[in-house]
Amino acid sequence: MPIRTKLPEHHSDSKQRPGGHACYSASVPKTTGGGASEHAENVTVRTLESYIGNGSHSFRVVIPSLDRPDVLCAKTLGFLCHRQKIQQDLIDVWVADTMLPGQTTTEVKRYKAALQKNGFTSVNVKLGVLGLTNQWQKICSSYREGAYLICVLDSVTTVLRGVKMKSGNIRAEPLACPLFKALIMHAADLCCKQKVWLWGLNPAQSLMSLSDRSISRKFGLVQNAVFGTWNRKSTPALRCSSFCLDLELSCRVWTEDGSFLRYGMLTAKRAYRGQGGQRATMSLTKRRKEEATAIKYLEENYSKLLQHAPHKAANSKTMQPVATHPVGKRPLQLPRGARRRKIVATRPSTSTERYRVAHGLPFWLRGKFKVGRKPIGDHASSRQEINKRYYLKRRQQRHSAAEHGRRC
Repeated sequence: MPIRTKLPEHHSDSKQRPGGHACYSASVPKTTGGGASEHAENVTVRTLESYIGNGSHSFRVVIPSLDRPDVLCAKTLGFLCHRQKIQQDLIDVWVADTMLPGQTTTEVKRYKAALQKNGFTSVNVKLGVLGLTNQWQKICSSYREGAYLICVLDSVTTVLRGVKMKSGNIRAEPLACPLFKALIMHAADLCCKQKVWLWGLNPAQSLMSLSDRSISRKFGLVQNAVFGTWNRKSTPALRCSSFCLDLELSCRVWTEDGSFLRYGMLTAKRAYRGQGGQRATMSLTKRRKEEATAIKYLEENYSKLLQHAPHKAANSKTMQPVATHPVGKRPLQLPRGARRRKIVATRPSTSTERYRVAHGLPFWLRGKFKVGRKPIGDHASSRQEINKRYYLKRRQQRHSAAEHGRRC
């Protein structure tokens, strides 16, 4: 039986330290609204790889979907079940029990048939309602208080991870298996330590905005493509349009808790505003109007967090730009990659090898001696011999080049 997830305690000073793997401590300045540092805060951060096969938090993956049964099976469920090895019985697909124009069967029957056809027989289909905001309210009211929910949209293809190359540039790579489940456990432990209720990924897919190990604690957009939260039924209902659900949820959670986490090295790759979904019930022009109304409402009620920033490049297929104010604490940093591999001796060392190490001879000179009771020559004479050979070799190369030039 899975262990029940422990909720973040907002007024508790007790610290939790996970066991089983080496921990890394990072000193992070504690900041207030404007970002001014007050005193050092010791935060323990572990790598994602250390959570592979570990973690005792029970969770449910919820996927709100509409008019995308084939896309859901090919993309999202293929990523979760086939590539990341998430158990099918932990996934709930929420669909509206309605019949869309141009269809002959209800959404529930369409999704059950598609799941059966593609081999996802253990995935649960739940009855929901139309509209993403109303669907999210239905999801929250259906699970127990404090349930750990992982929300994934039905158009997510994969999760990309920023990896730093030797040149210093960031390269985006698909998240390896089974790091998505390790991410869920890593975020649960870190949220309990930081006493926050919400975590998400980097909303931008540009390589310029990805980092290799930064976890932001400043205010910003927690995109609804992939995010995790603990269910709180006491939270007031969301008021904005479904098209600004993630923006309103970010403002609401920040106002109540004062912080959330965003993994800057991870981003969800998905098809933005594709066929199906909200486009099945509303035109782009009407969607644009509702989006503008919702942004205006959020700007009036959360003026300290965001403001509308219109741009000429914005059109009916892109969300209107919103500028967020940089309030919050400094980011956390994941530890570096794997440690340097230890060198283990396979045989006892000889007397000559011990002599070379004891006399501090450089590495390139340790192979210049014959194996015997005493090495031939000392450090100074051997170095002079190497320099002489190098000088003679370079002089021979110059003479050869000059001779070749005279012949040509």
